[in-house]
Amino acid sequence: MTDTTTKPILILGGTGKTGRRLAERLTAHDLPVRIGSRSGTPRFDWEVPATWGPAMQGVSAVYISYYPDIAVPGAAETVDAFARLAVQNGVTRLVLLSGRGETEAQRAEEMLKASGADWTILRCAWFSQNFSEGFFTESLAEGEVALPIGNVGEPFVDADDIADAAFAVLTEPGHVGQLYELTGPRLLSFADAVAEIAKAAGRDIRFVRISHDEFTAAVASQDLPPEFGWLLNELSPRCSTAATSRSPTASSACLVASQETSPPTQRKPPQPASGATDMIAKLLPTLILIAAIGTGVVGGVFFAFSSFVMPGLARLPAASGIAAMNSINVTAVTPLFMTALFGTALVCIVVAIGAAIGWSQPGSLWLIAGSLLYLIGIVVVTMIFNVPLNDALAAVNPASGNGATVWSRYLNEWVMWNHVRTISGIAALASFWFAAR
Repeated sequence: MTDTTTKPILILGGTGKTGRRLAERLTAHDLPVRIGSRSGTPRFDWEVPATWGPAMQGVSAVYISYYPDIAVPGAAETVDAFARLAVQNGVTRLVLLSGRGETEAQRAEEMLKASGADWTILRCAWFSQNFSEGFFTESLAEGEVALPIGNVGEPFVDADDIADAAFAVLTEPGHVGQLYELTGPRLLSFADAVAEIAKAAGRDIRFVRISHDEFTAAVASQDLPPEFGWLLNELSPRCSTAATSRSPTASSACLVASQETSPPTQRKPPQPASGATDMIAKLLPTLILIAAIGTGVVGGVFFAFSSFVMPGLARLPAASGIAAMNSINVTAVTPLFMTALFGTALVCIVVAIGAAIGWSQPGSLWLIAGSLLYLIGIVVVTMIFNVPLNDALAAVNPASGNGATVWSRYLNEWVMWNHVRTISGIAALASFWFAAR
């Protein structure tokens, strides 16, 4: 299971539109965050692979937002190299921010899936914030937005909604291996979007459709960094020619979950879990640790009985052996040992529930196996077999002839079931260890 409560989540592009908002949400829930940027500590730079390893050391998961955009040439290979390095370093939980209708973005998605990571993909429409925090801010301020885009609807999505979705898939179980398409609630052409902004601002702002050549010349005159010029030049004409095929019909749905084996189906946006489920998800890493310690301690006690306590008692005369064992059984019923025995059982029940809720998460099967091994192999066996044998031993007169018979049976049957408890405890501990790897 991914431990996001004690290990930080690395947010690549942590000062950008979605990364900044995601960091705010994680911090508000007291979850540790590491910002991956050129100004971060440690520094992260997509163009300097030597910075990748130090930035991912000790993190639990990574939110991947590629700079300047996942649509630019070479982005897929870079994301692939980063994902494989992360997996090699034991960081397998990766969430990729992707783009809809973009060839390079879809190549990056396929490479991420093949990297061995526990991946989730958020495939997004155009950000609404591109008008307020990005490409078109200056054009809006000047009163005119000129693009080679026709009257084609685009389901603009709010960066806050993307951050909400990213928070959910990073902090709740059930999202590994899922591809989510995030869109806004309705289709707007760029002209419609500009008109709504103008109305809200109380200003005269025009949308002008221009030719591709005119747009290329305008981009060149803006003195933009080469990658931004290429990006605008690439995406804008694509919107005019491909938006119809890549835009869903207008609806209230703002997230579509897509399975590789079936057509996309509309689904409600993932929201952070609430109530008992939320509490279990947050506490699960701690509960796994407690369960591992508890199974180890209890299994160790039973190992001691199987390996030397019972063989030692078997060397005594029957009357002395019975008296000694009865004394042990009485003193064993202490708050400390009962808390270890039954408290661990309670923790195992909660861990099994948490693993069942997050069945798709890595290690879930090991968690359920460890919990069942303890609950059945130790608790059930103790109550059905060992406790009745203890009661029968306590009821016999150690000095009677029947005492020797009961003691002989006790040594055979009680020790056999104690071996079962010992093996179950060790196997449960091993299962929790595998789950936590």
